[in-house]
Amino acid sequence: MKINEVDLNSKDDIVFRFRKASSLIKHDELKKLEIYFCPFDEEDDAAEGLLNLYWKADEILWDNFIGHYFMVFYLYYSLMLFSDEKDRAVPDHINWRQSRSNFNIEGLILDLLSTEDIKLLKTMMMSDGHEIGTDEMKYYLQILHTAVLKFVWSIDHKDAIDDRLKSNNKKIDFNELSEALKAFKWNKANEDGVFHSLDRMLNRNKAFLVDENTADWKKWLFIDFPKHYYDCLMEMIFPKWYVASFCTDCTSKRNWAHYADSSKGICLIFKKHKYADAEGIRIKTCHQVMFGKNRSADENGRIYENHIEPLLDVEYADSFPKFNFFEMAGSMTGTMIDEWYHDKDGNISAYYPGDRNDPQRLAWHKKYWLLFQKHISQKVTDWENLKEQRVVLEDDDIFGTYRTDADRHIKYDFDELEGIIWGSRMNEREKREIRDIIEELCEQNDRTDFNFYQAVVDTVNGNVWIEKEI
Repeated sequence: MKINEVDLNSKDDIVFRFRKASSLIKHDELKKLEIYFCPFDEEDDAAEGLLNLYWKADEILWDNFIGHYFMVFYLYYSLMLFSDEKDRAVPDHINWRQSRSNFNIEGLILDLLSTEDIKLLKTMMMSDGHEIGTDEMKYYLQILHTAVLKFVWSIDHKDAIDDRLKSNNKKIDFNELSEALKAFKWNKANEDGVFHSLDRMLNRNKAFLVDENTADWKKWLFIDFPKHYYDCLMEMIFPKWYVASFCTDCTSKRNWAHYADSSKGICLIFKKHKYADAEGIRIKTCHQVMFGKNRSADENGRIYENHIEPLLDVEYADSFPKFNFFEMAGSMTGTMIDEWYHDKDGNISAYYPGDRNDPQRLAWHKKYWLLFQKHISQKVTDWENLKEQRVVLEDDDIFGTYRTDADRHIKYDFDELEGIIWGSRMNEREKREIRDIIEELCEQNDRTDFNFYQAVVDTVNGNVWIEKEI
């Protein structure tokens, strides 16, 4: 041990969070006492939130899957074509939580399912009872979209559609596709990236159909819709989740380099609280939504109070749990589950998860949440030296508590911040600005026990060690 060196890593009542100085100063994170929770798909690791997913189903499910795709597309198609040109805006998000019982389109769905194109597509999807991989599904969605467009244009002769979109769509021969795909060994085709290449090829071909004169709504509706629907499928599995990363090692050179702006930033030290068999940090989160006026609630009826939110230990592995979409679509509404897993005659799909309170459903529920916990706390082994712990906030389907960027700036009490470690390359001006913020917070909170530390790079071996400011 060096003079003034402290071993913070060995303390079991604190956890560390690396930040750039600009985040704390320019964005007022420190002054406002906020922690930003990032959407998982904006994390540094491109593999964050990946799902080792496949699709395998019986005819009941495939028919209802296709029916749902058609219903959602036809709603947006009708909305856009029957609205004024100025009102044809591209949606920010597809509302997939729709029930067919709310729309008078059952006859159209039956007619679509009876077309030769859809029959051939189902033959491809159900061939040999194979597991459809993600790239294969993306490819099939494009083919399904073609079949849906051909069907819609056969019953709706609106002039708002470019002839080139129609003519290109009609060129696709489903018999030729079906015959060509028969030559594949399905699982090997997925492993070898055949469907990935086919999907990329289709996207490139579609790109030639649009130019700078193509309206955004046409491109979204006729070209991009399958990609957006695939995103909807991902939302049908798990709730949206947002993450704030912490770690148990404040001397990691990689953490200082990557998360603290090449050691020009700082490391925040948060208190860690134990409860039950877990540990977490205390922050102001929403566990209750009130209807009507309530002094404790914000304008949306949400009540934010101090809760200990669990810290999850990140597991590092190069393989992810594999599962069937149709067995784990836990974010579907109850009405959607009833519609997808039953046919019009009341027959039940073999993949039906069971009624809400029966033992089969309870077992499914336990398996589902174990899988979700695995999903939100796993990274590939390239990141294992970060020793990450994380807090995850889940969004609810109804209120969307953390849906907007502003909703994800979560506040905490100043007492929860034990101290700050200055980066070894941090400039004195930013140190002074941050110190002024802390001194003001200490005065406001009548606090005298805030700790400042300095990260030091050893000139002999390049390791980082921490000294306490005197």
